[in-house]
Amino acid sequence: MMKKLCLVFLSVLISLALTSSVFAAGFALTEPSARANGLGGATVAMGGDASCLFSNPAAITRLPGIQTQLGVVVLQPKLDVTTYGTAPTFTDAAVQRGVKTSMENNTFYAPSGYITSQMSDKLWMGVGAFSRFGLGTEFAQTWPGRYNAYNSRVRSYEVNPNVAYKFTDKLSLSAGVSAMYFDIKLQKKIAGVLFGGTSDVDQKFTGDSVGYGWNASLHYQAFDWVSIGFSYRSQVKQHVDGNANFSGQSNAVLLSRFPSNVQGKGTITLPDEFFLGVAIKPAERLTWEVGGVMYGWSSYDQLKIEFEEPVNLRDTSVSSKNWKDSWRFQTGLEYKATDWLDLRLSYVYDQSPIPDTTIDYILPDSDRNVFGIGVGFHGKSWTLDASFNYLIFNDRNIAARTIAQGNTADFMPRSEVRNGDCLLYGLSFGYKF
Repeated sequence: MMKKLCLVFLSVLISLALTSSVFAAGFALTEPSARANGLGGATVAMGGDASCLFSNPAAITRLPGIQTQLGVVVLQPKLDVTTYGTAPTFTDAAVQRGVKTSMENNTFYAPSGYITSQMSDKLWMGVGAFSRFGLGTEFAQTWPGRYNAYNSRVRSYEVNPNVAYKFTDKLSLSAGVSAMYFDIKLQKKIAGVLFGGTSDVDQKFTGDSVGYGWNASLHYQAFDWVSIGFSYRSQVKQHVDGNANFSGQSNAVLLSRFPSNVQGKGTITLPDEFFLGVAIKPAERLTWEVGGVMYGWSSYDQLKIEFEEPVNLRDTSVSSKNWKDSWRFQTGLEYKATDWLDLRLSYVYDQSPIPDTTIDYILPDSDRNVFGIGVGFHGKSWTLDASFNYLIFNDRNIAARTIAQGNTADFMPRSEVRNGDCLLYGLSFGYKF
């Protein structure tokens, strides 16, 4: 039995290691499984399967025996950005007509894996492997916003063991720790004309880190028809070590200011998260949860990179962020149509944490609405879940700005972000021992 479980969990870790980056708003992810996606993430109080290790590990005390789950959510985002003027002068004909640039078509994957085990009548243990942070935005290298960003990626892979204890038939508490691998890539262009050059310089920063966090949660079955869930995940501080690479220097001045390869490091504090949910059963076969997630994005006040040797005569690059705390409001319905078939429906309203003064093309984010449906099939020992979500970004206007951003000027033409959406397809398979 344990050999089988080890093989299952090893396959999860391999899938995480091979996954691509994930596009996400605010770059927090809430794609724990196909069932959870069909419910809009509203499983904090509802629980129901091993993927509740993501939203509320205390709820695993409602899962008998040993349960496993593997799954993946596929994301296909798109959006258009219309820019008016090009850096560094903002004076060409595009000021009058505008230039529409579509984000490059990419497909991203968010895999997950979970194991829960009932150790006694009171004690449960579980391990989850998932991603809580990620983004991927890519535009053509020649697009008008290239002097701010044209290719950005954030990936994270997290392993999170938990212990849950059922104090009474109604109250369960849990605690856990996590190790998170964090990987970042940021690419932009530097206007070589500012230094007497004849072409742009390409700047790419890559780095990675491992950070650690903790979590605690509560599940309370107030009545047979009402349950309450609360879960907290701590901040995770990532001390990123990496390299800044510069290419395309067309004269000696550019080469002296932007050496080909420079080691750098930076610190990013990822936000804490508060999960809340209340689930009721208005009918025997129907469960409805209403809740939300609060993200402590105010911890992300700046992106600072320190170089081991000067870049453009400075050894530090600082980009102000000043993000604000934000909420994700979510509700989901699950109807047990038959003993072998579940039907799900959900809605999410997700606030953007990025203020107008610091929004950039690394993540041209906005508030969003997410509509979801899902279906679950049950056998004696297995479950198969599928989901589909349609995410719609609100339109947003971005003001032009030219900022002395550490080592290089940050040029952003006035722009309009339009026609943003994302298709999400989820599939999960569970097995009970």
